[in-house]
Amino acid sequence: MKFNKLAFLAATAGVLALGACQTTRDYSFSEWQEMPVGKSRFNVPSVSSVPVTKLEQNDRNNGQVQNEKWQLACGQGYVSLEYTHNVWFTQGVEDRLQDQAEFVSHFEERKISVSNLKAVSNENGRAVGYMADAKLTDGTNCKAAMFGFRASAGSKGYNNDLGGIDTVANAIYCGSEPFNMERLTSEISLVEDREAYARAAHTLPKMTCKNQLNDTPMAKMTINKVVAASIEWPDFTKETTADIWLRRNETQGKFDVSLADKNCTGTFSANEAQKDKGIWELSCDSGINASGDFEIDNTRKMTMHGTDHDGGAITIQMPI
Repeated sequence: MKFNKLAFLAATAGVLALGACQTTRDYSFSEWQEMPVGKSRFNVPSVSSVPVTKLEQNDRNNGQVQNEKWQLACGQGYVSLEYTHNVWFTQGVEDRLQDQAEFVSHFEERKISVSNLKAVSNENGRAVGYMADAKLTDGTNCKAAMFGFRASAGSKGYNNDLGGIDTVANAIYCGSEPFNMERLTSEISLVEDREAYARAAHTLPKMTCKNQLNDTPMAKMTINKVVAASIEWPDFTKETTADIWLRRNETQGKFDVSLADKNCTGTFSANEAQKDKGIWELSCDSGINASGDFEIDNTRKMTMHGTDHDGGAITIQMPI
């Protein structure tokens, strides 16, 4: 059977985690949820040499442990991260990250060979771990990293907080475009102003992947109707209401609307675990676009929040 690099990397991304702090009070994770790239808690989209094309997040212990996974260049690579915002990892975890043999074994167990190890550093301060050249079983050359660093500034409010690492990350990239792993490991940091970052994310380089929202075959639409919507998009239109042609099923939908004499077409897709939440995107004439996330309340009203291509805020509300 022919080696499928993208399928291999996608499967590997789910297990490329150190497993350092994997037990919780109820040993449970929330389901992974796809989020707009601008919702990143860490600045991976800004410090990646190639576009981030997908972001997924989940939490444990009511958000005390936060996980993120970024898809790079339509699946040519991934960054996976675990952040403990109010505590830190044990010294044993740091020791494992500093162990070169552990690093090599970690990737070899996943059929990835590594060489030319180099210790990482991070601009925030404390960092442990390595980056390396890597190779898949089919001979594909890659870059890989497994490291930990202190993301939170200052003390976490405990007397025994000695500034240990609170974040563990893994990264691998196997694409044809050059990838600066040293920049990723040294400049990765928490996003301080989430709203500003969401706006700025629209200015980052983008890449269109097959099977993204507008390219994904949708199941048969069971609802087809025109609905009255409220719209707040002051940077684009003075209109505050509009009729939207809505087609949807239980998990996906399409909608069309005319705004500021421009025709706009949008799509939305619900999360697998929570059907009342998901992501959306909208494209209008002349290259105008916007994207974000949505929620559906108990009255079946969908509220879409997001930003446009210039970072302007947009809110759309409509009954579904």
